Formats: sequence, C-alpha cells, structure tokens
Amino acid sequence: MTDFNKFYRPLIGPLFAPTFFAAILFGVSTPVLPLYLQEAGASYAAIGTIISGFAIGRLLATLPSSGALSRLSLRRAMLLGLTVMTTALFVMAFVDSLTVLFTSWLLAGVGSSLYEIARHQFIAVHIPNHHRGRAVSIVGGAFRLGNVVGPALGGWVAKAYGFEASFLLMAGLAAVTAVIVSAYLPRQEPLSQEAFSLRAYGGELRDTFRANRRVLLVAGSGQLLMQLVRRSRSVILPLYAANILGLDVAAVGIVVSIGSTLDTTMFIPAGIIVDKYGRKAAIIPSLLLQGLGLILLPLTGGFASLVAVTGLLGLGNGISSGTMLTLGADLAPEEGRTPFLGLWRVSNSLGFALGPNVVGAAAAVMTLPLASVAAGFIGMLAAGLFYQFIPETLKNGAQTSASLAD
Repeated sequence: MTDFNKFYRPLIGPLFAPTFFAAILFGVSTPVLPLYLQEAGASYAAIGTIISGFAIGRLLATLPSSGALSRLSLRRAMLLGLTVMTTALFVMAFVDSLTVLFTSWLLAGVGSSLYEIARHQFIAVHIPNHHRGRAVSIVGGAFRLGNVVGPALGGWVAKAYGFEASFLLMAGLAAVTAVIVSAYLPRQEPLSQEAFSLRAYGGELRDTFRANRRVLLVAGSGQLLMQLVRRSRSVILPLYAANILGLDVAAVGIVVSIGSTLDTTMFIPAGIIVDKYGRKAAIIPSLLLQGLGLILLPLTGGFASLVAVTGLLGLGNGISSGTMLTLGADLAPEEGRTPFLGLWRVSNSLGFALGPNVVGAAAAVMTLPLASVAAGFIGMLAAGLFYQFIPETLKNGAQTSASLAD
C-alpha cells in the first residue's frame, strides 16, 4: 500500500483515468465499426482498409507528433490530440460516404498519435525502471477494463439507437478524456524552447536512428508483429462471430467484452511478472497464447465455444499488458528520448495499421477462418523473434528517473 500511495496514486488523474475513458472509446468501435461497414455494403478488403484508417493516421502522424511534442508541453500535446479526436469522431456520426468516414477515422488516429506519444513521454520521464512494469501494466489494465465496458456498451447503443449514436458516444468519451487531462495534468513548460525546424528535427531523427539502429530494427520488428496479431484479433473476431456463426451486433459486443474481462484480470499479474522476472517473461507466453487462440478460432461452432477461445485470446493478450510501452521506455536513451520514442512508435503504428489490412486481404484471397490461422502463425513467429533476438531490459535497482512523488 505504501508503494501504491507513493508511486501510483499520483498517476491516477493524469495517466490511469484518461487511459480508461479512451479505452471505452476504442472498445465501442470494436463491434460497431466492422458491422456498420458490412451493413453499408463494404467488402472484407474494404472493411479492413477503413478500420485501419485510424492506425494509418497514427502512423502518418507519429514522427510529426514527436516533433511537435518536443516544442509543446505534455499537457498541451495531449489536449490538442484529444481535441482532434473528438472533432473527427463527431463528424463520423453525420456522414454517409465511406470515403469521408475513412478520412474522419484517419484524423482520429492523427489525434490519438499526439496524445499517445505524449503519454509515453510522461511514462519515460516520471516512472523509474523498477516500478515501470507495474505502473504501465496498470495503464494496460485501465485500457483493458475500458475494453470490457466498451464493446457491450457500443453493441447495445448501436442496436437500440443506431450506429450513429455509437459514433456520438465515442466523440463524447474523447471529450471526457480531454476534460480529465485538463484537470489533473499540471501546466508545464515546453520540452524545448527552440522554434521548431523540420530540417533540425529531421537531423535529430537521423542521428537517433543511426545511434540506435539495431535496437529499433530488431525490437521494433517484434513490436510490429505483436501489434499486428493484436489488431488481427479485433477484426477477425467480430466478423467471424457475425458472418460464420450468425450472431447479431449486441451478441458480438458481449463476446468481445467477455474476452476483454479475462484480458483485464491479468494486468496485475502481468506487472508483477514484468518487474520481477523480466519483460520477455510476459511477452513470449502472450504471443504463444494469442497465436494458439487464433489458430483454434475456426474450430468454434457456437456462442459457448467462441467465448472459450475469446477468453484464451484475452488471457494471452492480458499477460503482455503494457509491455510494449515498458520496453520502449526502457530502451529509450536519456539523450534523444523524444525522437527515439517517435521512431519506436512507428513500428507500433505500422503493426496497428497492417493488422486489419493483412486480415482483410487474406480473407478476400482465402477465407476468414484461414486468415485467422495465418495470423495465429504470425504470433508464433513473433514469440520466436522475441526469444532469440530481443534483449531483456529489466534492470536491478532504481533508475534515476524523475517521479511524480518527488
């Protein structure tokens, strides 16, 4: 309890609570967006492309966001990102064009990129290495708890009031997140007082990449595959439940929420594993379980068996709660931390963007069940990559990072 009061309680307002409400937002989108697009007549490939719009926006904005962050305070960066998200999600409730919907969802991803890279910088600066795994696992737990609430809530709202009401709900949740950040994150000076120069920042990125090339390429590839597997699940599961098993949007929301509930139960054990036994002790079992779950998904024949496999996927994902944030913060050098985290998030965003596209293309060329199996084997491959090539970053003793408790 002393550790919680000293290190984690000060993080509730600026870090944990905003993550929870942002997670409800993303949870609402999980069953709603693919089924809305299917009702609008989109193909599997088009559904995958449109769903990936958010991740494409994150990817395109990652490096510009890290550059902007170096000239903004963390508070201003988070609020600007959340304002862009709120506006884009509000527009989605009032458009019929799939092109405009895709563009709005992409812009929501741009806003999310700025918010998330500022949050990652906050974690790297304020949380010491030996507490980072547990603190970031709480971030992951808050995200997963929001994903318990979001899918069932989104499915119910869509069935009762229509898909447009779900988009309005998402915009409202983004606005609530911004209000919490505004209330609890203290006003700060920008990280740099120098005027932003694209050429200068490009030089920072180049120098940072050269100095950390092997880490960024190898560990970044592992992160890319992890995010690809996670995102594949979020696309395959609702489409498989609706199209193969014939479940309606409300039932799909319940199934996703059940998986998210089991996912959420793992965030405390995940934090303990990560800080006591190492980052890889959580990452590798997570990938193996998720891969196995995706391979088993085509064998399900009804609601009960689908819930069982969804639970396996949830437990697998839960074990890795916060590991990619933790790993990136561990690897980030003191000098050049902001450009490093910007480059680190490129692989995160790339995997996030590729997941729906890979699944959509695979389902169009093969079938949805075969696409699930292919995604499962990618998870197995990623586990081998982390085991063989990516270093363990847990350090003994305290690291000289600033703490909010200081």
